[in-house]
Amino acid sequence: MGSSKLIGARYYRSSGSIPEGDFDSARDAQGHGTHTASTAAGGIVADASLLGVGSGTARGGVPSARIAVYKICWSDGCNSTDILAAFDDAIADGVDIISLSVGGSSPRNYFDDPIAIGAFHSMKNGILTSNSAGNLGPDLASITNFSPWSLSVAASTIDRKFLTKLVLGNNETFKDSISINTFDMEDMRPIIYAGDAPNRAKGFTGSVSRLCVDDALDRSLVAGKVVYCDGSSRGEAALSAEAAGSIIPDQLNEGRTFPFPVPTSCLGTSNTSKILQYMNSASKPTARIEKTIAVKEESAPIVASFSSRGPNPATPEILSPDITAPGVQILAAWAEEASALTGVPGDKRVAKYNIISGTSMACPHASGAAAYVKSFHPKWSPAAIKSALMTTGSEDKVKRNRLTPRPLDGKCWGNGFLS
Repeated sequence: MGSSKLIGARYYRSSGSIPEGDFDSARDAQGHGTHTASTAAGGIVADASLLGVGSGTARGGVPSARIAVYKICWSDGCNSTDILAAFDDAIADGVDIISLSVGGSSPRNYFDDPIAIGAFHSMKNGILTSNSAGNLGPDLASITNFSPWSLSVAASTIDRKFLTKLVLGNNETFKDSISINTFDMEDMRPIIYAGDAPNRAKGFTGSVSRLCVDDALDRSLVAGKVVYCDGSSRGEAALSAEAAGSIIPDQLNEGRTFPFPVPTSCLGTSNTSKILQYMNSASKPTARIEKTIAVKEESAPIVASFSSRGPNPATPEILSPDITAPGVQILAAWAEEASALTGVPGDKRVAKYNIISGTSMACPHASGAAAYVKSFHPKWSPAAIKSALMTTGSEDKVKRNRLTPRPLDGKCWGNGFLS
């Protein structure tokens, strides 16, 4: 970010004890805070990539802005007392915009929600709070940050997506597999069905091992092979069994992918059935999973299926969320050396940048836009800045899919896509 970028950092831990793996300081141990901060106001960096994937010039929403950090979340969660204390300090410090990519597991009444309470006080002091809408979609009324005095941000896809090519031994190729694979697999590897490789020494059967749950695979059968799984996972079982790679189903994630600890291809059911057919017909089935490439996404922007929907659970007559911003497969800075790339035990890789998805990624895009507006209109109220962003949002830019039919439009993307 540059030596003058970060101008302040505080941390809050009302319970006193620091969880194992966290730092007793404002330092980021998870990567999430670094990612969101750099999205909002990171400097311009050439040749940024995730270990060669998504290479290009990265920049935050307002590269000239300064950042003050208030660390309220730890590996065991975010305490309400800490959230409110951070709001108080941010207000006293005179920040211009508060960007908060934090939310609860379910909607709460305004008067019981520390984020809504803190955002109200920041609004009273002339500071707009930008919030992530939540990742509980596509259910209706699943939005968790929806107070009328803050800016609630939904997540959409962008015009770039990442594809990982899967090549079978019969030369059949699947180019639309969705995952982020940073590895180079040069040779064809044998494929094994996870259901045929249960770790019986630990009491697993094929009915469980087929889902590739942790420790369910027999290393002696899986090592060096590409394992085909019937269930989605982060790759824990494949890594611990020393698999060369894995094939997992894409379960309506609308591009919400992330790096894996082994080469991984994520495919729709229409393609996985073809792979099973090949595995059952070939005497020695093989496959190769190639490194991820970036391609143009013509259908963008589409509201992500995970993005929480309205209506506003507390006040249904108020439109929620307020706006939609990029939140799928976003490349931004990561806590290098402090945070493992995937968080999967055994994966020791670190990186300066990471590609992740969520309304947490959408929120700082809107925060950056809000800061940009405020830089031109420093005397505008939080309501005026919010209004400027909402009234210039474009519904025409947001595409529909089967999860965003027309009657639900406003409940999905609010006033449209951030313009």
